[in-house]
Amino acid sequence: MTSERTSLAWSTCIAPRISGTKYHFVITRSNLPVGFVASQVVHASGESAPERVKEGTFAVVLDAKTEAGLIALAAKLKLAGIPHVVVREPDEPYDNAVTAIGVEPLEDLTVLRRLTSSLPLYGKPALCRECEEERGIYTCNGGRRTAATKT
Repeated sequence: MTSERTSLAWSTCIAPRISGTKYHFVITRSNLPVGFVASQVVHASGESAPERVKEGTFAVVLDAKTEAGLIALAAKLKLAGIPHVVVREPDEPYDNAVTAIGVEPLEDLTVLRRLTSSLPLYGKPALCRECEEERGIYTCNGGRRTAATKT
């Protein structure tokens, strides 16, 4: 059995909005080695913060899955006027590929939420529609539901 895969919206997973709180988003790719992703997250977060990030800022890392997903998102962010940095890896074997996007820390998530709500948190499994209806009680295992710990 095959199932259409969607993702649990990050907006249901992150901390509740608190007045005055900023959120620093980095979007990366899960089709890269984990250690390499970690270094790209560091680059994206450092380059996208115009000043020292204030205490109490929430850090959120999302998964765009592929380079094409990152490129499409960068175009949408630019059109929406959301300040961001596109990180490219110049070295072999990546040859200037887009590896991450860092979004300047924001307090108002209205537009960013609209553009990224379909992206899962990095490291969270995508859920099929049947499993998503259960709101995270099950994780998808190729169309077979498996009990998981509710977070």
